[in-house]
Amino acid sequence: MLTIMSAERQTMNFYRNTGPTYMEPIAPVALLCMFPAAVPIDLLSAQAPVWLIAAAMFGSGIASDVFGVLWATTIQREIPEQILSRVSSYDWFGSLALAPLGLLIAGPVAAAVGTGQALAGCAIMIVLATTGALLSPRVRTLRAPAERASTKAPSPVLSVHQVGEEQAD
Repeated sequence: MLTIMSAERQTMNFYRNTGPTYMEPIAPVALLCMFPAAVPIDLLSAQAPVWLIAAAMFGSGIASDVFGVLWATTIQREIPEQILSRVSSYDWFGSLALAPLGLLIAGPVAAAVGTGQALAGCAIMIVLATTGALLSPRVRTLRAPAERASTKAPSPVLSVHQVGEEQAD
């Protein structure tokens, strides 16, 4: 598990540094990568075989990595550098703040409607939220730049002087 997480992190770091040089419609592609997240949850609700759930989770993990890379590069490209850390912290806060509430609600909902129904409802919510985001015209029209400008600082020019040689100012 740690090996897979490490490989995922290395992949994200690589693509964060190289940027979105491979796709034009970046936001719709990123959001389409969220649909597979519903598949393993739906398979759990249907009590599918473990190998099938594991395969779906593997595919969902890959799709989630692609989403993460596209999301991170889009945030870094679209948000001004002066406020990037603030926006990034709000993004993480929004992503993590409601997790305890979801965990608090999951038990009573599963007790009331059954585990299978609760999982199916969760899968449906993933599909509806992703579809809702795709319905936004601003999301559908967000495009990666045609040509990526270099964001790396130029390397400093070092001059080598021989011993005893005077340096020109």
